[in-house]
Amino acid sequence: MNEGQLRNYLKTIMEEPTQQSIKNNLDPVCNKFVDFMFKEPFWDFYNNFFHELLLNNKMILSVNKNVSFETIQKLHENAYKNNYKYLIKPISEFFNQWSSYQKEFPKFSKIIRDLQREKIIKPTGEYFWKCNIENIIGITNKRNNFKCPLCKNECLVISQNILTENIRNCLNSNQFLEMYTNKSLTKSGLKPITWIVEKNEEIGTSLRFSVDPETVEIDSIATKGQSLIICEAKNQDLKPNDIAKKESKFNYLLNTIKSEFNEIPETYFVFIVNGNVDTNAIKYQTNKPNNNYKIQIFNRNDLPNLVDKFKVLIN
Repeated sequence: MNEGQLRNYLKTIMEEPTQQSIKNNLDPVCNKFVDFMFKEPFWDFYNNFFHELLLNNKMILSVNKNVSFETIQKLHENAYKNNYKYLIKPISEFFNQWSSYQKEFPKFSKIIRDLQREKIIKPTGEYFWKCNIENIIGITNKRNNFKCPLCKNECLVISQNILTENIRNCLNSNQFLEMYTNKSLTKSGLKPITWIVEKNEEIGTSLRFSVDPETVEIDSIATKGQSLIICEAKNQDLKPNDIAKKESKFNYLLNTIKSEFNEIPETYFVFIVNGNVDTNAIKYQTNKPNNNYKIQIFNRNDLPNLVDKFKVLIN
């Protein structure tokens, strides 16, 4: 079989992806978020910060201009000292949220403002302001360029923000990692298999294939020449049993291809892991030779360079 025949056949056995998957993939804000998530050198910050907020159902607190963490710390102390009743709760939450990033705070604070500008996070609720000159505080519904009613100088404003609904779905369903994997496949020169939706728009994640004995869902799949690359994007830890389960499912697809062409392409089962990789999973990868396919694991340290990893894998 040649590459064109393989790609055409795979498209004939595809089933329609879920509506949520289609919605996430086509959302331009979700795509911006995925690009932001893995941008060097801050991808690890994004990953930990947003997942922690999502897990604990917390808002993202931000400031409207460049300030040092020492400024926040002094404001935190003064709020309690002077009993600023409007400011005590938000500044305490702000202080606690960012206390682990004190050194990097100015840099990360700017990133959050960039995310606001790109509408990846959106403001909600009230904004709390303080004028350092007049030493007064208050609440406003205006986040940017808010000026003190007395001295007319721009005030420090603390805003509450949330992730958009689609981005929360992307994080909860792990689709952000699938979308990043698919983007990386494309950038590396591989050709992802896609599902065509209305207006000729395409999606390449959470694809479902109708094979025996059951439908198989694959996070992302691509071809290059005589090679087939089947990807599993995993946001949790990877253990040998996880590989074995997916290996069984992926083999359903290979057997279906073999029944059609009487041969199997050179195949790679690739696990992209954003959690920890069990040492026994590595042993499983290296100690289980198979003439039909190779198993490759990319760990979380490989993620920022996933495009290059895919290039090396095939070339």
